[in-house]
Amino acid sequence: MILITAPICAQEFNEFASAVYIYSCGSAVFYNTSGSGVNCINADCSILFDGSDFGSFNQNSGQLELLGGEIKTFKKNNVPANVCGGNLNYLVYESGNRPASPI
Repeated sequence: MILITAPICAQEFNEFASAVYIYSCGSAVFYNTSGSGVNCINADCSILFDGSDFGSFNQNSGQLELLGGEIKTFKKNNVPANVCGGNLNYLVYESGNRPASPI
């Protein structure tokens, strides 16, 4: 199981779409983690990360890789600052065995 979060650390900024880029069994795909309608990273909004089952893989086999992520952000009107990058946090654990406090 993989848990993905993309926090934005300012009150005046937020994200309206995010996705993780996963390589699995020979192909790489953006899996949407937030967004809807035209506001999806992968234009096919039905390709979601949450609930995806990537199967079983041997450790260090290179058959399942987190290649990166993407986030679309916005800021509220009249905010005189730039939107800075967000952080991609992830946790890998055995399905059904999530740690109580992953960080």
